[in-house]
Amino acid sequence: MFTLEALKANNGDCLFLHFGPPSAPKLIVIDGGPQFTGSAIFNGVLRPRLKQVAELRGVNLPVPVELLMVSHIDDDHIGGVIKLLGVANTGSNPLVNISAVWHNSFDDFLSTDQIATLSNFGNTSGSAAAAFDSHTLAAAAGVKQGLQVRDKVAALGITPNAGTANGFVAAGDSFTIGGMKMTILGPAKAELQALQAEFDAKNPNLASMTASERRIAMAAFTDDSIANLSSIVVLAERGGKRMLLTGDARGDKILQGLHAAGLLTDGKIEVDILKVPHHGSDRNVSTDFFRKVVAKHYVFSGDGSHGNPDRATLAMLTEARKNKKYTMWFTFRLPHITDFVAEDRAANNRKYEVEFREDNDASLWVDLEEELTF
Repeated sequence: MFTLEALKANNGDCLFLHFGPPSAPKLIVIDGGPQFTGSAIFNGVLRPRLKQVAELRGVNLPVPVELLMVSHIDDDHIGGVIKLLGVANTGSNPLVNISAVWHNSFDDFLSTDQIATLSNFGNTSGSAAAAFDSHTLAAAAGVKQGLQVRDKVAALGITPNAGTANGFVAAGDSFTIGGMKMTILGPAKAELQALQAEFDAKNPNLASMTASERRIAMAAFTDDSIANLSSIVVLAERGGKRMLLTGDARGDKILQGLHAAGLLTDGKIEVDILKVPHHGSDRNVSTDFFRKVVAKHYVFSGDGSHGNPDRATLAMLTEARKNKKYTMWFTFRLPHITDFVAEDRAANNRKYEVEFREDNDASLWVDLEEELTF
């Protein structure tokens, strides 16, 4: 079994990677969707789906999770992870039993003194929040949530990023989990080290700032650097099949990671599944990216927030692939997507297929080996 399942996570990502023999399947959870939608994703989608997986597998709770991976510190990815960690491993009725966690937190590139100044970071609310724009508030929240994940993982007795070369998950790391190879393509170690130097240069007196000044300084920094900051890019391989899982990384950074790992042949790589970065935002990809990263299946996770998946992204992909056969998968059926497909097919000789998550389903899934039966 080698299946990527994309849950209905509204504007975020929540992915299950199922692998191993059907008689003893294993599970990796990648991101948990947003928290700031009233916990609707965790309580309405993620929790019930995990219970369903256990029931249909015929196993008792807690569900074994080989790895919980946080791609990066944005609420639409990390919010549900915080909820999941609250019902993991211990307690009277744990939902999951997590064996390992990958999470690049601020501990990886900020000093202890700098971390201490962020204890109340992200707490802006009410009238005080009016002083900050949405990007500042979102970045502030992401910093705080990253620290919450760090603390919850420590409380569970799990060493995050165990087995990595530097204590954080970065390009060059490679793992084998249950017979599946996972090659880390990003972020690059040199970029994280440069990020530390850049932060120190821009914010030498963080401790002397007011809480509001810290929010502004940190939010501006993380908003500019979030793709390099912690977005983990992984190539998962099993039985000759490959999935490229990209978080919100930029296309040029993904290509740099592929090149550094020696995975490009004549400047290209072919994979079975590409999780399209950043919910299909046109800011993260280009036509050239889709010419160089060629897939049989393209998975888009996004409910139309901020326009994602963008029409422009679909245009880049269809232009790059011309009349080749492939399938695009969407977690939401959106009018601008169906309109684009109709117009594109009418104007061009296209052979791609389009699949949408069914309205009553919690997720969609792409099977590369045996069909998912739970």
